Amino acid sequence: MSLPQFLRIAIIAPKFPITSHTNVYGLIWPILKTLSKQGHDITVFSWKSALGEAQITVENVRIHFIGDAAKSNNMKDFPRLVFEAFSREHTQNPFHIVHSLTDDAILIARRRKRFKVATIFDIQATHIEDVFTFIGMSTDTVSSRIRNGLRISYTFLKNYFNKDRNLLALADGFFVTSPQQQLVLERYYLYPQTRIFTVPYGMDIHDLSQREKSELLKKQLSIPQNCKVAVTISEMTEKSEMIHILRAFQKVTIKKPNSKLLILGTGPQYKAIEFEMLNLALASKVVFLGNVPPYEISDYIDLADVFISLSNRSINADTSTFEAMAQKKIVIGSEVSALSNIIENTKDGFLIRPADSYGLSELIIDIFSHSEHYEHIGENARSKVLSLFDLDKLVSQTLSAYIQVLRLTRRYDNHAAQPVKRPEMGL
Repeated sequence: MSLPQFLRIAIIAPKFPITSHTNVYGLIWPILKTLSKQGHDITVFSWKSALGEAQITVENVRIHFIGDAAKSNNMKDFPRLVFEAFSREHTQNPFHIVHSLTDDAILIARRRKRFKVATIFDIQATHIEDVFTFIGMSTDTVSSRIRNGLRISYTFLKNYFNKDRNLLALADGFFVTSPQQQLVLERYYLYPQTRIFTVPYGMDIHDLSQREKSELLKKQLSIPQNCKVAVTISEMTEKSEMIHILRAFQKVTIKKPNSKLLILGTGPQYKAIEFEMLNLALASKVVFLGNVPPYEISDYIDLADVFISLSNRSINADTSTFEAMAQKKIVIGSEVSALSNIIENTKDGFLIRPADSYGLSELIIDIFSHSEHYEHIGENARSKVLSLFDLDKLVSQTLSAYIQVLRLTRRYDNHAAQPVKRPEMGL
């Protein structure tokens, strides 16, 4: 049985927002639209559209918004609704690949043999990031390392037996973004190396052109001239992560009073983090910006002299980190995150342990005091991003992974209908 010349691919992505009539934001979007141009049929199953439409087509990629179609506001319905929508589509014109960015394709994966499709999940469909979050949170004391070790072990075992084991058994392949994630899947989850594919999804390269700082935004935020600015993004699910940054910045403000920290994002630990900020007397130095629309994040990145990326959980934060590097910002990342496989410490950015508030404060103080000494870091960072996210390479890696999974499963139908190019709908 020969492989089909063109693939019919279903993408399961509950968060695939359309923020305007022409722009689709998402890490995988540039790859999808290129595959579509090559003749492959791409259908995205998502949750809600900002435009309130049940279905749209952008650059020949059809996007179903399941929540809008079903008139449902309960996100818990998404796995069931996407299964039903996929079943209807698959009956009319069979898919070859189901690629789920989350674990919401679990019902489809359970019936993958009946559907005769190959199922691929992204690493964020698992709970591996929970373990990475705790790895860098211990301080240099024996008791702290023991407590943190026990916490990591408990988190790993709980997530594996309660959640991830079932998903791993149903996945025909996994996409990871770094060698570190691949190592964890192989060593601790015992997942076959031949079914793991490293594809560092990048943002649309057209968004990486250099920009100037917005003077209007600086006025709105009451940022004076010559003020040094640090920016970070947090989902605020872990209090300790942000508290280490706040304590570091308290030391920064003592030596560099003309400085501010902008915090984008919010979450369940917001009140606790805000309380710690007030206790540290940083009310005039720290600005909580809350949930910022994706298309506005770039404006805040442009204001940064330093971009702090110590989170291991947010894909959006990773996207912003790459954008910050492309804007020649000095990026300080976590040495236990996927960034450690991208940033070369002291060459195109800096890597520290998330709990090292002293090291973080000293580094920021030196950058703010001697910014001219760090210009080459920003230049190298931009060069790294532009070379790393070569779109042709990413598309080739993704398509190669799809084909390899099909060959491993042999779950494809030689008589599946070839994709028909759809006219692009005006948006």
